[in-house]
Order: sequence, then C-alpha cells, then structure tokens
Amino acid sequence: LVIPPKQPEIRVALIQPSIPQQQIWDPEESGTRFRQLLALSETALTNHADLLVWPEAAVPSLLRWDTNLFGGTTLYEGVTNLVRRHNVWLILGADDAERNPDSPEEADYFNSSFLINPAGHIAGIYRKQRLVMFGEFVPLARWLPFLRRFTGVTGDFTPGNRPVAFDLDSLRVKTSVLICFEDIFPH
Repeated sequence: LVIPPKQPEIRVALIQPSIPQQQIWDPEESGTRFRQLLALSETALTNHADLLVWPEAAVPSLLRWDTNLFGGTTLYEGVTNLVRRHNVWLILGADDAERNPDSPEEADYFNSSFLINPAGHIAGIYRKQRLVMFGEFVPLARWLPFLRRFTGVTGDFTPGNRPVAFDLDSLRVKTSVLICFEDIFPH
C-alpha cells in the first residue's frame, strides 16, 4: 500500500460585495465601497483563512498610487493593514499604472490582480492580457476618436504581456488568476 504524500491545504475566504453599478462609477461612493469590502473581509477572517480573495476592480482606484484617504489611510495602507493584522495572503483586483517607457510623461494603465503577502508587501502582479473591446479599449480610436463618444471609454487599458504565477511560499502553494472573460481562451 502506497500512501501519497499529504497535499497542502489552505482555508480560503472569498469576498463578493453586492455593489450597485451606479455606485461603482460614483467617486463620492468610493469610501463606502472600500469600507464595505473591509467590513466583509473582517467578518470572513474570523474563520482564520490563509488566503483572502477579492474580485476584479475590488478597490475604487489605483491600489499603489491613490493618495486619497479612506478612514484616515490610503487604499494601499488599508489593504496592507488588514493582511498584516490577520496574517493572511490576499489576491485582489485593482487598476494599476506605470510610466510609459516610450513616453515618460504618460502612463500605461492596466486591469491587474495583485498578490499581497501577510507582511503587507506586493508579492506578484498579473496584468490582464485579453482586454474587452469597447469596455477596456476602443479599437481604432487613435484614428477615429469619435468612436469614444459611443462607449463612454475615455482612455484605454494596456494589455499585459505574460501569465504570472502567484507563489504563496509560506503556504507551499502556487496559483494564478484570470480576469473577467480571459477564461474563454484555452491557451
């Protein structure tokens, strides 16, 4: 009789807030959205999860760069305080930005997922590779800018260029994410 080695087990808490669509796009409601997400997470973490998972676009703005205060802290501080206090890994969806290497005065924006370790540090970033036409970018808008009037999309996201494995090393687990409809592409 051969007994296979024990596989690692982790406890996962999935958070899916119910936020009305009009509230998502209302900057006045950003604080409410973020506080709701934190409150749901605090409740879920009473079960001592190893990994907390938030949805795509979980936070109301750029996770790494937003300097607005939500309850006295920035988004990033609120997130990192939560994971440190509960010693939990976190995967969350958030927009991200980086200086455009070809035009340093401009930024590239990404629909991203972040892995935050229990010490509150970013341990991985995945950038969505398959963007939604007329939702995350407007095709041909560079040459036909009037197309933007029909969509409400004022700027475009930049697609990511590779898959990323998230290594939750202290849990001996590796995983990855797909964002939105990327799961329909088998490769």
